[in-house]
Amino acid sequence: MKTLDEGSQHFEDFLPVDGQADIFAKVKALDAFVSAYAGDYVAGLGMQMLGPAAHQTTIKELNGDIHDVVMLGSNSYLALTTHPAVVAASMAACEKYGYGMGAVSLYAGTTDLHRELEARIAAFYGAEAAIVIPCGYSANVGVISALCGPGDVVINDAFNHASIFDGCRLSGAEVKVYLHRHMKHLEKILRQLPDSQAGRLIITDGVFSMDGDLAPLPQILDLAERYGARVMVDDAHGLGIVGPRTSRPRAIAIGLCK
Repeated sequence: MKTLDEGSQHFEDFLPVDGQADIFAKVKALDAFVSAYAGDYVAGLGMQMLGPAAHQTTIKELNGDIHDVVMLGSNSYLALTTHPAVVAASMAACEKYGYGMGAVSLYAGTTDLHRELEARIAAFYGAEAAIVIPCGYSANVGVISALCGPGDVVINDAFNHASIFDGCRLSGAEVKVYLHRHMKHLEKILRQLPDSQAGRLIITDGVFSMDGDLAPLPQILDLAERYGARVMVDDAHGLGIVGPRTSRPRAIAIGLCK
């Protein structure tokens, strides 16, 4: 079995092959690599949870070992997914509506329960309105690609979540990146934009998922007003965690967990 130091290949080695390999051949090569490599992050691919995503839970390893662990991989920081009131409300909703809507909201997937949830989220944020989207990834991709298009410019913090960058690429807008939390660099980028490029969107995580540090939102908003830009905040990891109000009335807030 290879170790990380001994192995000469990584996941990234199987991605860009310039179209020179058959698609299934790439899959087989990656499968052989994963099967032969003993790294912890690969072993996690076969791990199974045998209970809820609580602060402590039971898992089954790829080799069949079963043991208890402390849960550090869930976004349910407040343990709401296992709270008795939340579980009871979920069961009651299933009794009335069934499990899932069988369609996206555009077709037949919106109920009075969804509208009530959106109204409560908007009230919680002190916002004009809210839209419920099933996951943070699709929210970022959908919102950015809807707001921005060719000719616009999106300015990202370098540590923004991958879903934000995917949404930027899908939008077709020009993408610029400023150094993490570096306001002088952000201002330099804004200052150099031509006056003709009026469609400007600054995007930042509220709480950055990999480092846990906070975006300097007051400074970002001040720069946005000075240079005529809009602001979008992905607050998936800040909602209910950082203060009573982590969004700002001058910014779009994406508050769903990924």
